[in-house]
Amino acid sequence: MGLNWKRPALGLGILLFLLAGLGMSLFPLAGRAQGEAWAPLTQGLWGGVIRTLAVSPQFAQDRTLFAGTEAGGVYRSLNAGDSWNAVNQGLTDLHIRSMAISPRFSTDRTLFVGTESGRLFRSTDAGTTWQELASPSSMPLTAIGLSPQYPSDPTIVLGFLNAGIFVSYDNGAHWLNTMWHRRAVVKFLFSPQYASDRTIWAVITWGGIYRSTDAGATWTLQTEGMVNNDFTALVLAPATAGRTLIASTQHHGLYRSVNEGNSWEPMPAGGLDTWAVRDLAISPGFGQGVDRRLYAATWKGVYASTDGGASWTYLSNGISETLDSINVLAISPNFSVDNTLFAGSEGGGVFKTTTAAARWVPASTGLANVSVGSIAMAPNYASSPLIMVGSDHSGLFRSSNAGASWSQLISAEMGAEISVVAFSPSFASDRLILVGTPERGLFRSTDAGTTWSPANAGLENLSIADIAFAPDFATTRCVLVATAGGIFRSTDAGEHWMRSGSGPSMVTKLVFSPAYSRDRTVFAATQFSGLYKSTDGGWTWNTPGQAGSLVGLNTVAVSPRYEVDNTLFAGGESPIGLRKSMDGGNSWVNVSPFPGAAVRALVLAPDWLAGPLYAGTNAGVYVSRNGGVSWQNISDSAWQGVSVGALALAPNYPANPVLLAGTRGLGIWQYYPGLPAGSPTPTATWTPSATASPTPTMTSTPTATMTPTATMTPTPTATQPASPTPTATAAATATSSPAPSLPPRAWLPILGRGE
Repeated sequence: MGLNWKRPALGLGILLFLLAGLGMSLFPLAGRAQGEAWAPLTQGLWGGVIRTLAVSPQFAQDRTLFAGTEAGGVYRSLNAGDSWNAVNQGLTDLHIRSMAISPRFSTDRTLFVGTESGRLFRSTDAGTTWQELASPSSMPLTAIGLSPQYPSDPTIVLGFLNAGIFVSYDNGAHWLNTMWHRRAVVKFLFSPQYASDRTIWAVITWGGIYRSTDAGATWTLQTEGMVNNDFTALVLAPATAGRTLIASTQHHGLYRSVNEGNSWEPMPAGGLDTWAVRDLAISPGFGQGVDRRLYAATWKGVYASTDGGASWTYLSNGISETLDSINVLAISPNFSVDNTLFAGSEGGGVFKTTTAAARWVPASTGLANVSVGSIAMAPNYASSPLIMVGSDHSGLFRSSNAGASWSQLISAEMGAEISVVAFSPSFASDRLILVGTPERGLFRSTDAGTTWSPANAGLENLSIADIAFAPDFATTRCVLVATAGGIFRSTDAGEHWMRSGSGPSMVTKLVFSPAYSRDRTVFAATQFSGLYKSTDGGWTWNTPGQAGSLVGLNTVAVSPRYEVDNTLFAGGESPIGLRKSMDGGNSWVNVSPFPGAAVRALVLAPDWLAGPLYAGTNAGVYVSRNGGVSWQNISDSAWQGVSVGALALAPNYPANPVLLAGTRGLGIWQYYPGLPAGSPTPTATWTPSATASPTPTMTSTPTATMTPTATMTPTPTATQPASPTPTATAAATATSSPAPSLPPRAWLPILGRGE
């Protein structure tokens, strides 16, 4: 399958291109008030992981819907998904896991969101601002349910991972722990006759379906007739007075109950790919006349049934094959008239159909929710400001105008997960770029990213973590790649590979000494066995001195003056944080930016002893101007402690002292340290014009290998008694412990949307 570059929009980009050629940047001209300035350049880097969607009950009139993202907070659309804006004021955790909108939203403007850290937030102005409520648990808050009569009936139910179900009958003032369960509660469903029958269903993944007939005070397991319990979603047929329920599972298809869940029967697959059904949506008019429409979100797109689930059709036309893993569906309350359905994906943002799924269109304009794991700036950036970005779930992005606009690479062959992007040191002449993926190996372009082909000949492991071009590449054509199965070498610019000695496995970062042509030194950071060093060009490896004890490394950075000062830095997860060695890696001292720091990216300026050393951490970006002795948090206030996993300095630094930071869930941001405080913010506007781009092509498909990723489950936090009724608990007052912070600096978002 060929690659499809979305065409970039130009305009401001032309000006940026000319300025970059002069070693200048437009961005420093953007001022800031009281030490802070914003110049959003929003052209192309849209999408990301969507965890939850909520449609206004009055969607036909207000066209409003909300998206909860993996790490970018909440986005709101006021025009049926045509465009989005972040609405995170007051949110202090941007990792959204659940959302619920008031049935009286048109008048009370209320919605709730739950986060990865178990925090609960409420907005009473349609998401414009948020207030944190006391949450009864610090476990991931995975489901929220509201009474159909809310707010006149202020009943709220919360579902957690590893904490069970909590109920409040007073709008969140007090909470009752009415059921504990170690699995995740993923869905609540209220009976249409809830005001009289007080019935609620709860879906627990790998735990079953439970029903309460006393407004959540007690729960009964309802799995008669079911042979599996890997449940993901539950819908009810509106015209059946709550009697007909349909449940989905992760791996075993669908079940149906026609007696309110008392017993269940498997439904025929009928064309449905039953592997990983993640969500269901049912027509609000289901059962009325001939309407029997039902939709299933799966790992490979959307399926539709027009006969109540007896048969299914794959309907993902318009959803890229690379981005077709769908997490959540949201259906218009006026579906019988507008045929509108939304799909939230695992990397492509939101898709929309107004043809009952016959045709989908991207609906992610403004969703600056991409998680960036790698940034590369062309070595000849001063004359040709090309930037390549690898994302965790949204593919590869390219900007040829210093980040003013972006084009997205869509390729089923390369996939949506990009580990690393690297330019040849001779890029100005050879136009060579290499891309590494976590499952599909390497891809190679010799025309600056227009066309790509797999480059895996000789590789024994296709889980790529890093790519390092030798400093003498122009003459040796030497490149090293880090894989889960060891280090591999190419001496023909990445066309063929061989194992580079008996080096370490699970390598996360490779760095050559700046004096490599003389000292032949290479460093390799690993996940589990510390830091390795080679002094013969990567053929033999050892862990010098204390380096083997540095377990959990993410990155390593070598001093530009390494030949003289023997200094390098190694960053990893806590408790490693950031370590510094001044004897070539034999001994180390802790120079972490803050207690508990996880350091995931490092860049050193050429004059780093007097100038900046930047660290991307689990709580933003920190800078040291004295070799790591002291640190300053320069993160933007909008980040709310977001993780930064990629950093890049302009190659023509310090003439152009620009730093790019890739975040988890908030895209790319540009920092210009020379921006004066108190400068006015420009108000100029511009209109881009489109130009055509060639369509990239690819050849052959590599065989991929998978490397499993370990996950951890936190320990539940105890709650305190309160309130009458079943085992009651009062919610503790929520607190947060942010990393040490100093006044924010001038970060400039350079996220964008393509056409």
